[in-house]
Amino acid sequence: MVTAQEKRVLCDPGSDKEFLERVYQSELNREPDKEGYEYWTNALNNGDTREQVLMNIKISDEKWLVDTYKKELNREIDDEGRNWWMGDFRGQGSGKEHLTYGSDRPAQTRDQVLANIKQSEEYKLKH
Repeated sequence: MVTAQEKRVLCDPGSDKEFLERVYQSELNREPDKEGYEYWTNALNNGDTREQVLMNIKISDEKWLVDTYKKELNREIDDEGRNWWMGDFRGQGSGKEHLTYGSDRPAQTRDQVLANIKQSEEYKLKH
């Protein structure tokens, strides 16, 4: 089911670029990066509807992370946290972990990332 806010994002006239900027701001609290913009523009050009793109972004790991920060840490995600945890999803981390994990660091699941967030000092201070 599409919410009233989602209807505004979907129905607001404008270019695909403007649509993606609205979706990224409303769902991910940031501007689209080059790779994301190209990926979603390609999806739209290949027949995906704006609603499909919105729904796929809403089920993405990044959206889950944005929502998890609000729920578990009671704040908006910042770029450092976004980059750190998205790196965990990809098995890359922020780059600092190479000293500990080497180059074969496994990708993390949502449950593993959540468990790691709950082990953080910030989480412990707030709960």
